[in-house]
Amino acid sequence: MKKIYIVLFLLCTLTSQAQITINPLGLGVTPTTKIGRGAVNRLFTDTIDNLLYAVGGFSSMGGINCYGVAKWDGQNWDSLGSGIRESFVWDQIQNVKDVIRFQNEIYICGAFYKCGGKDIFGIARWNGTQWDSVGTRMRFFNEGNYSYPSVKDMEVINNELYVVGNFTSIGNVITIGVAKWDGQNWTDLSQGIVNPYPSNSYSSLMFYKNELYLAGIGSIGLLKRVGNSWVKVGPGVKGDAWVNRLEVYQNNLYVAGYFQTPAGNIDNSLLYTNGTTYFGTAGGVLPSNLFDLQEHRAELYACGQFNYAGFQPVGRIAKWNGNQWYNTNLSILDPPNNPAGTLRALEVYNGKLIVAGQISQINSTLVSGIASIDFGPAGVGVSTINQNGAVKLFPNPAQTQVRIELDK
Repeated sequence: MKKIYIVLFLLCTLTSQAQITINPLGLGVTPTTKIGRGAVNRLFTDTIDNLLYAVGGFSSMGGINCYGVAKWDGQNWDSLGSGIRESFVWDQIQNVKDVIRFQNEIYICGAFYKCGGKDIFGIARWNGTQWDSVGTRMRFFNEGNYSYPSVKDMEVINNELYVVGNFTSIGNVITIGVAKWDGQNWTDLSQGIVNPYPSNSYSSLMFYKNELYLAGIGSIGLLKRVGNSWVKVGPGVKGDAWVNRLEVYQNNLYVAGYFQTPAGNIDNSLLYTNGTTYFGTAGGVLPSNLFDLQEHRAELYACGQFNYAGFQPVGRIAKWNGNQWYNTNLSILDPPNNPAGTLRALEVYNGKLIVAGQISQINSTLVSGIASIDFGPAGVGVSTINQNGAVKLFPNPAQTQVRIELDK
């Protein structure tokens, strides 16, 4: 059987033809009083209960007192108990970094020491009624000297919760910033790391091609767990650099954060690997941080504090199709009192792209830190396959480039 491939390039994107609809999510975010604070750090869609969770440094959502964590049911915001009321001196606010569902409970993590009125450090769980700790107290070396334990990222892999952050013990288990929780006990995963970094180093992890990857700051780069050890994957990131997010897209592992080509990096703030070789992203994003990645309609959306993608002006958000960058046709305005505003979080909820950060307006729509974006019809595509002569259209839905595969 021969396969004939035809690649068609469309003259314009379907997204640009469609009407973009922007809706604020209720009254949105009320930040804390600290200047430059108050953004949503991470969003999570709970498909079991069809709820959208938001975590960060805020005191209310939609006019409801929601300290550091809130949930949205598509119409209204609600709190999870009293949430996070106190965090560490150096962070100055209730600082929650991530949220996820694990074993029918909602887990949050960050740099805090009280949750639901209880002494809970760095990671907590919500059973629908109250907050509880996750094992015994987390600790960090040199505590009290503006250094405290925190968890920065969580992933559920094979019914276990993996976490990374700044800690030297968790649940009475000695570990340098990497551990897993099975619902009852913690297990150290830092063994085998050459020259472990105990201070502010591990920031993101991801399961990719049945292997666990870990990223962090500076020379840590990207690590892969092999057996009971960790090995470095290629050159990683170089210079005064860090990784904010790992994400899988088109069967590649994307590494996003802040790193630039003058320091010897292959691209600016976004690159990807197939597990052995690194590839650039047509110029990446400039001049500053890339905070989050989210696949939506077969394209990868990126957000942050950047103004250019692929050396073209795009504002705080852009999309990547695996080969080139596209403008989303969104104009993002920062709050008047925060000229360094940014988009920090992306998620898909009920078919729409949710964006959140230190923003006050998207196009002509006023928002308060969080909004949904509907890009209109998803496009056209063919998914019916005839065994006597299959015609397959890629991607489905179609965007600017289409591949037609004919069996002959």
